Amino acid sequence: MKKVKQISIIAASILLSPLLLVQLNAADVIVSSGMPVIDFDDTNTVGDDWRISGNRNYWYLRNQVNDVVAMRFPKQSIAANSFIAEVSTGNIDIADGAMNINRAQKNALISDSSGDINLANGSVFIDRSADRMGIGTTTPSGALHVKSSGNTDFYLENGTGSAIWRTRIGGSSLDYYITDITNGTQPFTIENNTASNTLYLDSTNNVGIGTNSPQAKLDIRGDIASAWAGSNTVGDGLTNLLVLSASNSEVDKSSDVGFRLVNGSTSKGWNFRTNSGGDSFQATLQGTGGAEFTVTNATSDVSGTELYLGNGAKNVGGVWINASSRALKENIKELSTQDALAAFHKLQPVTYNYKSDKKEQVVGFIAEDVPELVAIQSRDGLSSMDMVAVLTKVLQEQEKNNELLQQRVGEQEQQLTATKTQLETMQQRVVQLESILTNLALDTSNASKEKVSLK
Repeated sequence: MKKVKQISIIAASILLSPLLLVQLNAADVIVSSGMPVIDFDDTNTVGDDWRISGNRNYWYLRNQVNDVVAMRFPKQSIAANSFIAEVSTGNIDIADGAMNINRAQKNALISDSSGDINLANGSVFIDRSADRMGIGTTTPSGALHVKSSGNTDFYLENGTGSAIWRTRIGGSSLDYYITDITNGTQPFTIENNTASNTLYLDSTNNVGIGTNSPQAKLDIRGDIASAWAGSNTVGDGLTNLLVLSASNSEVDKSSDVGFRLVNGSTSKGWNFRTNSGGDSFQATLQGTGGAEFTVTNATSDVSGTELYLGNGAKNVGGVWINASSRALKENIKELSTQDALAAFHKLQPVTYNYKSDKKEQVVGFIAEDVPELVAIQSRDGLSSMDMVAVLTKVLQEQEKNNELLQQRVGEQEQQLTATKTQLETMQQRVVQLESILTNLALDTSNASKEKVSLK
């Protein structure tokens, strides 16, 4: 091996390929100097002169005309196989496999006057002026731009190979996928032409679906569907598709948990909530000042559950109790006997069955056929309290009439008793008169006999 103080090589005579430079550096030429230099002077073209030089710290590849350093390698820290170009295959290996460019052959490494670097005829392109890198493109649109004629894939793999993930743009579907290669699942897909703001995460940690201004931790603009199919043997087999939970650390505040349903066109909404104890549930229309219905006392003994409506009606112990407080009513007036009797006589009790249950026979009334007094405006249902009120008035009137009849019967009985007493007295008098008359008749007969005998 020949050592020289300074060597000048005419490029046209021995630089058959840019790749041959690596082999010359590796073994064939050794330049021994305090600051070794190898110049490459292109005698055919002015301005294409290059220099390889070194000092204590670095090796440089410099464009002599523009005085620009195209490459720099640290002497002390550079690892083995940091840059390898194979003449036979045309492959380029950078940093012992960190980047490998196969079959580069023609235009394997090009660095132009602007500082851009082109590896393997555009397989990797570094736009120095814009600080962009293209893989498969020489016109990168961002810091990293990857382009492929088929599926465009990007792999992430840990050092042991136990976890491999792939992002892909489908060559034909044009969809975007994230795939867990290790476990063979594809947990994330974005279809081509997906609408803007389909998923939006803002700076306040809110998540929007269909909106770029989420007003809560999860703000969904549109329909929600939830479905599950499988085998669930836990407990009674209930599958919770949605679970809401809250725990308030403020001791003077409640830990009620609930949800709100709002009509976007009217801004009216319903609030549904449980209380801190978890044994009651309420539904409230916003702005009404109270709960429209409440389910309370919901313990393990379901027979004790109670239902309260905002209008005062409730179900306690399985018994329905209608609201009837005077505080809830106005325009109160007594039902007239005439109206009650008129409605009573028009009621037509019938037997029937509901279409949903053809076996169960029921006794009742038809809402469309009842008199106006007990009908509701929609005429599709009946209030049992209306019927009770009419029947009560009719029975009260009958009770009153019965009392009058009983009074009259009593008076007549008294009259009959008096008449009977009078009759008995008259009978006694008749008997006395008959006795008197009998005696008179006897006296008369005897007197006549005496007169006859006297004659």
